Amino acid sequence: MAIPCQGVTFTWGGQTLSEVQELEVDLQRGLPLGRTVIWTASPGEVRLLGFSIANLPDSEYGKRKRLTIQCMSATAGGSLVTLFDADCIYRDTNTRANANDAVRFAHTFMVMDTLDAPSNP
Repeated sequence: MAIPCQGVTFTWGGQTLSEVQELEVDLQRGLPLGRTVIWTASPGEVRLLGFSIANLPDSEYGKRKRLTIQCMSATAGGSLVTLFDADCIYRDTNTRANANDAVRFAHTFMVMDTLDAPSNP
């Protein structure tokens, strides 16, 4: 059954990100690198496209925090459904604009394979 994409909330380290219009969660993992333990150097990435960078300043670049994406599901009796929840590193921001349109910001996060680990910077 389809999940309506309305009322979606995005939180980065507990801080709500505003004006996100699109999301893309790409969990295509790289090939396993370990011989005795399966792990990969690239567990995936998340891209958020929106109209604001107010709650994601450049000072967050390179930091590792928990990224959570949730929405209310009418099909699950109005309960909260978690679409994504993992530690991520804020990797980059891309600014886009078309003539006579609004400026859009694309934020890219690298997914990490552990939860609640401390951020280095």
